[in-house]
Amino acid sequence: MNPLVYDVLYRLLFVAHAVLAAEVAGGTLWLALRGLRAGSNEDPLAGALRDWLPFALGLAITFGVGPLLLLQILDGDAFYTANLLLSHRFMALLPALIVGFYLLYVQKTKWRWVRSRGGRLAVPLVALGCFGYTAFCWSTNHLLAQSEADWAAVYVEQQGYLHRDLPFRLAAFFGVGLQAVAVLAGWQSPALRSDAAGRRRLGTLAAIGAAVQLLALVLHPPVEGVTLLGASGLLVLGATVAVVAGLRRGWWPAATIALAVGVERLAALREAVRVARGGADRAEEYASAQGFALFVVTLAGVGAAIAFGTVRVRRELASRQPRG
Repeated sequence: MNPLVYDVLYRLLFVAHAVLAAEVAGGTLWLALRGLRAGSNEDPLAGALRDWLPFALGLAITFGVGPLLLLQILDGDAFYTANLLLSHRFMALLPALIVGFYLLYVQKTKWRWVRSRGGRLAVPLVALGCFGYTAFCWSTNHLLAQSEADWAAVYVEQQGYLHRDLPFRLAAFFGVGLQAVAVLAGWQSPALRSDAAGRRRLGTLAAIGAAVQLLALVLHPPVEGVTLLGASGLLVLGATVAVVAGLRRGWWPAATIALAVGVERLAALREAVRVARGGADRAEEYASAQGFALFVVTLAGVGAAIAFGTVRVRRELASRQPRG
């Protein structure tokens, strides 16, 4: 199999996973911030996020399986080496993710302590810590897999591995998360985009996320020597601007495409080291990979099930809305 096929499929599936994962992180951050204010129970965006975030996290995990399988082919031994070197620190993301998953359901309940001001802050804040740690683990794994020069030191010292890129990567991720919240919330709850005031609010939220993301990229580009004035950088910059403009004008399809393009270009920049490490010397390894046909069939079946589930959830939530 041509390695380009694996790489293209990996990026497409990764975009779906990354956008949904970013929405969960950004949405949880928004709920934590809203918990600081009295009366946030009545906020339409907060209500929509409480309804949709558990489902969005389930989709993010499901869409993450495909890129994970493909990454084992594309990244080879480097992926497994990073896993082993990070050891229990990396495996701790599983209990963290489970706790965060259940907390998304807890904040949907009618329990008095959850609806209190302290509960509205504490529940999403703990969930945010869980999802933040998950993002931290995957970013650390990715950076360590591409830093072979650090492997010996990490193995000998058996200490925490902290890459200088981590704060900027996490900041960019949560910046994308706020944009994803603004875009996907409009699809998930059409009432949020039904009037000009709602569109301005979502556009402002996306603008804040775009500013955080671009500031992180300016302060520390994902690849040395690459700036926002380069070809790839301009695409990321243009995509973030298009997201904000599309939301303010009510052009949701355009904003959605721009969000996907921006995430894909950012991922492409961060994958540059891995792509350079692959190439002709691993062509035989790519060709020996098996199960591609089964993977495609499974992907189609899972995609159909996800589409069906999404429609059912949206209809169910819409039926609960008060009618005028």
